[in-house]
Amino acid sequence: MLALAWLLAIGAVPMLRLVAEIGNGSALAGLWEDGPVWRAAGRSLLVALGGAAVAAAVGASLAAALLLREVPFRRTLIFLAILPLLVPAQVLALAFIFVGGPSSPLLLALGLAPPLGTTNPIYSPGGIVLLLGVQGAPLVFLSVAAAIRRLPGDAVAAARGLGASPGRALREVAWPILLPAIAAGTGLAYVAALGNFGTAVLIGIPARFPLLTVLIWERLAGIGPSALSQVVALSLLLAVMALPGLLLQAYAARAASLASAVPFRPLPMRRGAAATGAVAVYVVLVLVVPILALLAAALVPAMGMQIGPDTATIRNFAAIFAPGAHTLRALSNSLLLAVAAAAVLALAVVPVALALRSPLLRGVSSVADLPYALPGACTGVAA
Repeated sequence: MLALAWLLAIGAVPMLRLVAEIGNGSALAGLWEDGPVWRAAGRSLLVALGGAAVAAAVGASLAAALLLREVPFRRTLIFLAILPLLVPAQVLALAFIFVGGPSSPLLLALGLAPPLGTTNPIYSPGGIVLLLGVQGAPLVFLSVAAAIRRLPGDAVAAARGLGASPGRALREVAWPILLPAIAAGTGLAYVAALGNFGTAVLIGIPARFPLLTVLIWERLAGIGPSALSQVVALSLLLAVMALPGLLLQAYAARAASLASAVPFRPLPMRRGAAATGAVAVYVVLVLVVPILALLAAALVPAMGMQIGPDTATIRNFAAIFAPGAHTLRALSNSLLLAVAAAAVLALAVVPVALALRSPLLRGVSSVADLPYALPGACTGVAA
């Protein structure tokens, strides 16, 4: 009952209140004739599917290299593989923006900047898909990591004892058991990509590729009695588009778990150094280089200047902490809210996880996933 009350409070009740705001249904009827809405919805579906596909490929590859095999510096690389999930979407988007383009201080300093007037390659549908895939890959990785804890080590050992190579034992024993976990992680990455707002704003608007989350934000800022009902209609459309991701998670939840007295241990890799190098290159390209580009942009007096001993300055940092900037207050508020939310969720997840054997709880938990697909403005309006 405690788990049911929690899931209804955070998922079903706000969504039902959102539906009730539609009134006579004129807002929903108007969607059929609203061309910008369907174009934005098609773009959102395209980039969400593309981002989920990239996330599945990258997350499964990282899991294969770091979780199923024993490689050098394994624990450090696992932490670095998860790190993109811990960077806010808008921060990672800004970092990728400053990697390319003719005004990148880092590229200017390295002599690799393209000519003036060249379009930043990240400002494109492919750039949005790439960034959403990078942000969603840790979700797939963590889903597989949770499933590997239930992987029967004796079944893998039996295959090895029958003469199977490490690669064949993993391919024929481990991966069939891990496929539902990959599906669950991919569904979560799809839902996250569909409701992503920071990337949609910072990259989609300059690329002239507006997504549904941006359109919802624009309609929410509109003036008039019909603005809220339009936002509700668009939110419901986004929720319906999230259903494939929720169905993937429901499929994964029905997968059988094989009992085993022997925990799985990573198998040796013949070319462990090569796998370590490949993962390290990935981390450098998607995390280290973008963060360095972001830092270089923060240290120059103005965009378009290359970073160097003569141009580097901390005046930008001094400005944000100047009296009246309210940066410290904003930081303390963000830290307080984040810690409080994490503490509440950590306590709430225990009764929910223990009660998930109930079919009713599994159905309600799918409804509780819907706010994750909606932009924060919509969930705020619903609450």
